[in-house]
Amino acid sequence: MSSSWPSKPEWMYLALSQPATRLGYLTGPAYTAGFVTCFPMASETDQHGNVGSWLWPGAGNCNPYHLMACSKGAITHTTLQPQSDSSHRHSALLFVKTTWCVEGACDGPNCPQRCYTFKRGQCLRFNKAVMPEYASAQTKAHSKAAFAELKAGRFSTDCSAMARRGAQGVLAGN
Repeated sequence: MSSSWPSKPEWMYLALSQPATRLGYLTGPAYTAGFVTCFPMASETDQHGNVGSWLWPGAGNCNPYHLMACSKGAITHTTLQPQSDSSHRHSALLFVKTTWCVEGACDGPNCPQRCYTFKRGQCLRFNKAVMPEYASAQTKAHSKAAFAELKAGRFSTDCSAMARRGAQGVLAGN
């Protein structure tokens, strides 16, 4: 398994903060699928003085090749429509996506970025209903509840065929 894939006992994954170095921090996939963290950050600093440091680079840090690393880890709804057995509320996709970008070479001043992506996902079936009725209603609270169940070991990878198809679609779209 890749070192960026969440693993027991804490189910943390590596979020890259230094493009091209594999330096980063461990975090849990307790966010919705839309949350992503990119380094360097878009701002030069923040109100706490963290952004702009060596460990949390910002827009003001020296970056001549315009390197960028983005990471996201999530536990999210499979988009399975409501089912009579409530499997749509028990099924979820655990996934991690990492993207690494560098400015491309060209003759003009605005060269396009070249990006490389790794992503991996697994359909999970939780013992209790952790997802909302519909994917559009999912919040961070649902993801955090699923993450707590994941850490407690109250899940299996035995998803229904429908949930697996839904999870594959969500992974393809993220």
